[in-house]
Amino acid sequence: MITGVQDVYYEVQDMKRAVAFYRDVLGLRVTEESEDWSAFNVGGLRVGLDSTEGKPTPKRAILTLKTNDIRADAKRLRDKGIRFASEIGDLRLGQRGDLRGLGRQLPQADAAAEVSEMGEPPIGSSRN
Repeated sequence: MITGVQDVYYEVQDMKRAVAFYRDVLGLRVTEESEDWSAFNVGGLRVGLDSTEGKPTPKRAILTLKTNDIRADAKRLRDKGIRFASEIGDLRLGQRGDLRGLGRQLPQADAAAEVSEMGEPPIGSSRN
């Protein structure tokens, strides 16, 4: 079942510069910081930065929905006609914290109803 928002994140070319902006200019509190992924707490919502390692970035935000059963939710959404760009896969440690994630998905029909990502924290994680 989808239980909430895991995070909203942006892809950035220059992680150090982006972190400095969010931290020093906007005054947000850094909760995670690495070369690949950094995050901030914004009123209880995790806002993340995902490195593209210098590659150009699309101008978009990506919403990650939290689920307690990613396989059941994927099946339920497939049964409703949603097609996924990839299968469920484990993210390597250090990439987006300690999530197990389902890659970007796009509904077959209405682009306005786009589901960006779903993530399921590992059993016993503090993110459940």
